[in-house]
Amino acid sequence: MTVFSRRALSLAALLFTTSPLLANGLPQMQPAEFAPAATRTSTIPGGYEVLSVPELGAVFAASVPDFTDGAAGDVYMLDADTLAPIRRIQLKRRPFALAVDHARGLLYAGNTKDGSLSVIDARSGLFLRTIQLGKTGANGKMEHTRMIEVDQATGRVFVTGPTDEGIVWIIDGATGEVTSRTDNAVIWAAGLAFDGRDRLYVGGGGAEEILVLDAVTGEKITAFSTGDTAPGQGDKSAHFMVNLSLDAAGGRLFAVDSHEGRLYVFNTADGSILAQVPIGAGALDVIWNAVRDEAYVTWYGINSQLRDGTGGITVVNTKDYSVTRDLAVKTFPSNLSLDQSGQVLFASVSEPSNDQHPDHAKGTIGSVIRLDLTILGDLMAAQAP
Repeated sequence: MTVFSRRALSLAALLFTTSPLLANGLPQMQPAEFAPAATRTSTIPGGYEVLSVPELGAVFAASVPDFTDGAAGDVYMLDADTLAPIRRIQLKRRPFALAVDHARGLLYAGNTKDGSLSVIDARSGLFLRTIQLGKTGANGKMEHTRMIEVDQATGRVFVTGPTDEGIVWIIDGATGEVTSRTDNAVIWAAGLAFDGRDRLYVGGGGAEEILVLDAVTGEKITAFSTGDTAPGQGDKSAHFMVNLSLDAAGGRLFAVDSHEGRLYVFNTADGSILAQVPIGAGALDVIWNAVRDEAYVTWYGINSQLRDGTGGITVVNTKDYSVTRDLAVKTFPSNLSLDQSGQVLFASVSEPSNDQHPDHAKGTIGSVIRLDLTILGDLMAAQAP
């Protein structure tokens, strides 16, 4: 262990005694405690998803600085080690979600409000084309898109649409043509996970919160339900599985329930619930790490009742589903991405737009934070009771 590491661990141990306790009795690590593992840059106005693309040594960040209809947006390319800016890619349609086809070098940006995808050459940053998915309904409103997944073997692209009935599109990445559209998929279809073979998992609300589709045809295979919402009572959904992450080999689906602030773990073989892990108000994103057998969950600390909170990134030991630690990443840690080594975690961090929030400051912009999980693991081990 280096002198720097020993000093960092000693500092963490000293500060540990003053950290506030979470509801589950664990101490929340403050920035001074996990600083040796972290790098942060505040360069992303209106930041949304982040995406690690290790073959380019980069992490991409979606940016929507202006919510006015017709406004442009950006995708920022940052150095994966230092978070120094490499380039800014301006798009005429605002990007919220990101996904990459590693083999073909294509970056997909989800233009949520416009119901479309922007296709970008990942290496050069050149815009290639728009794939229009959503249609304008009788009410004059465009069907929105949300999450994107890519089949790395075939180049197929999967996209959710969070309408009241839910939509899932399957697109031929080579031609940009929609090969399948599944309507009435799951209420507010949002979360998305692909098993790398033939199954697509879609998260939402309603009586059956998880839908399983054939990844080629888009046909329904089965659905998972907590049993907590009666059929036909979607507007009173007990749960909303907003984001998903999959352990395909282990047969586990991790689902963030933003209504309850919990992480659900489903058995993909039969839909049974393996675990429920309390996270916090405004729970949002999850990513499972096969290398460390951990899951990371972001939460905002606010909901319709709590307006002044701040959030964190919760580390869950997925061997026994215990919460290892929570990191106080202020103000609102949002979306997550892992590098291919499983030892670096990236997160976008939003600032309060509500000027009544105690952390609001005029002119602040969003951030990206990089966490070295090896160092973080050492810091947490030093703090273990």
